[in-house]
Amino acid sequence: MTLLTPSLISPATSKLFAYLPFSSQNKMNSQSNSSKSPDLPTYITIVMQKDGTPTTKYLNPPSSRLTLSTRRRRSSFSSSHSLCSPPKQRRLMISSFIPRFPRRNSQTSMGSDNNNMNIINTKQNISSVTSDSLQLIKKRQILFLPSELIIKILLCLDCKTLLKLAQTCKQLYKLCHKQHDYLWQTLFQSEYNPNHSKLLPNIPYYDLYKNHHELAKRWKHGKVNTRYLTGHDDSVYCLVWVGKNRIVSGSRDRSIKLWDLGQTKQSSLVLTKTNHEGSVLCLRVSSDMSFLVSGSSDTTCLIWSLPDLLPQKRLAGHSGGVLDVCVIGDTIISSSRDATIRVWDRITGNEIRRLVGHAGPVNALGSHEGRVVSASGDSTLKLWDIETGNCLKTFAGHTRGLACVRFDGQFIYSGGQDNKLKVWDVDSGKCISTLAGHSDLIRTIDSFEDKAVSGSYDRTLRVWNAKENKCLLSFQSGHSSWIFNCLLSRTKIISAGQDKRIMVLDFGYDLITMD
Repeated sequence: MTLLTPSLISPATSKLFAYLPFSSQNKMNSQSNSSKSPDLPTYITIVMQKDGTPTTKYLNPPSSRLTLSTRRRRSSFSSSHSLCSPPKQRRLMISSFIPRFPRRNSQTSMGSDNNNMNIINTKQNISSVTSDSLQLIKKRQILFLPSELIIKILLCLDCKTLLKLAQTCKQLYKLCHKQHDYLWQTLFQSEYNPNHSKLLPNIPYYDLYKNHHELAKRWKHGKVNTRYLTGHDDSVYCLVWVGKNRIVSGSRDRSIKLWDLGQTKQSSLVLTKTNHEGSVLCLRVSSDMSFLVSGSSDTTCLIWSLPDLLPQKRLAGHSGGVLDVCVIGDTIISSSRDATIRVWDRITGNEIRRLVGHAGPVNALGSHEGRVVSASGDSTLKLWDIETGNCLKTFAGHTRGLACVRFDGQFIYSGGQDNKLKVWDVDSGKCISTLAGHSDLIRTIDSFEDKAVSGSYDRTLRVWNAKENKCLLSFQSGHSSWIFNCLLSRTKIISAGQDKRIMVLDFGYDLITMD
């Protein structure tokens, strides 16, 4: 077969064909390579520097897990004849495999079309023109399509391919440039805000997409800024969000503290309140951030106003310590060591009804709309209708007592003394996944979108991909003792434990993202 001479095709067009993912074989190769990548989590340890600031150290960086296979591929390629030749000879060898065709006339698009048709019509004069070459000619027609149609095609590509395409020619540079707001707005909304429900900052969509792309990479590889909040005199049992950058903590020292995470140079502590006669074991805030409820080992719940944290009403009735609380509208639900769940009216402070069914202490509650899930030391979960007080469903599968639960409306996450994190389907009542990794009791769980984070008595935090059911990150040595509570948001993980400290892992430092 006689190959065509490479003197007629433009470099820009050859780059364009290389970057566009038309080849199904390339897709199959990329899928097979990705399927062979290891699924081990990235292990990260947090150590203190000499100046007292914490820093992270990767015990098995993601790049190191692919180093061996990458070296093997490179060594096999370097042993081939293409790299043992001089640079000039290599260029000639590579260019000999690229068929080239007459460059289009830049004066008129009609003349370009005629030239291309003439090239096709003269194929009988060429000794051997392969079908692949004809396909390349047809693929060049993308440059002659209307800009609106090209944009529709570009929306099918990923960010990396778009940025490469912008380097191939002036026309694609204009279409893929960061100032093309429609392209980047559509990509951002489809990938990071599909329901258009999030409040967006007032910055260009290209920058917003870039920030969230960087944020996703940091979550994948565990790249964080770490700091600690200190001020409690004893174990920190519970945490709750009361704003975008504000949290409230409850401690064994009987106090609750308000912290401003936006204060990095000064002390983050805003105020301290002490109104319980026992340890503050649980906290929950209303959906409109107008009030806060705390539960204590003194068997009572306190309702606090926000943002000034003034005590308003005390709920008394449990015969054991209040282990968890949740809020649904003006209804407050509390669970206790006395194995009961009580429903309270926030306005009057009166008990509305009592839910009985567990054979052990009710350690944790999770709520969504009018339903509540309870987790008990009897190793079962129960789904309750708060309006009627009926038990809708019982979930059995754990082998030992439960310590925590998270309910997002569709899935239930539970953990306890069997060291397993289980994911349940609410409608069917079946366990759809069991995630292993912790070596001690799982004390706390939180979730956000497709991620979940768990904290354990083994002193580690693990980040899980809820869709793929695998562990992404494992933070070691962040706490020197048991972890009691953790919070998860788009950009942060916050945890607290027996070491009296609150640890803030910030993935979104120096980035402007959605609320």
